Amino acid sequence: MKYVKYLVVLMAALAVTSGVRWYRSTWDPYPRLPLTGTVTLDGVPMADGYVFFEPKENQPTHSGGLVRGGKFDVPRAEGVVPGLYSVAIIAASDLMAPPNSPGTVMSPISPTTAIETSTVSTADAERVVIPLRYNKETVLRAQVKAGLPNHFQFELLSDSEPGLRN
Repeated sequence: MKYVKYLVVLMAALAVTSGVRWYRSTWDPYPRLPLTGTVTLDGVPMADGYVFFEPKENQPTHSGGLVRGGKFDVPRAEGVVPGLYSVAIIAASDLMAPPNSPGTVMSPISPTTAIETSTVSTADAERVVIPLRYNKETVLRAQVKAGLPNHFQFELLSDSEPGLRN
């Protein structure tokens, strides 16, 4: 009888624990939106890299995703809330680790951290694929809006342009 009591208590505890885990995995307090888009460099789709969305208006979310074959797709579960975002784009060749498999959303890290952990040596400094004006010193912005497809096209240029710093 004593054994049955402990078994019932253990089963109840397991049921509650499982329910809490399920609730946490399905509950999100923010009205996140999916993000899609394209990234080209000098008109050519960017092979592999990362895109970061950092809030500009005190939004509670930031996100990022992989760029593969010039396209990125951040699902709603990893998306952001509506608002203005600063966008940073980094080529995979500029980072320590290659991107994960296609369709995998990366854990967002800051573009500054990604650039500072770059494997580009001072001897290769002229070889940086994406100019700083698109990542560490980004000039890119994206307005994420509810009720609309949030598809963004980022057409990057490797050559310096008047008014833009490299």
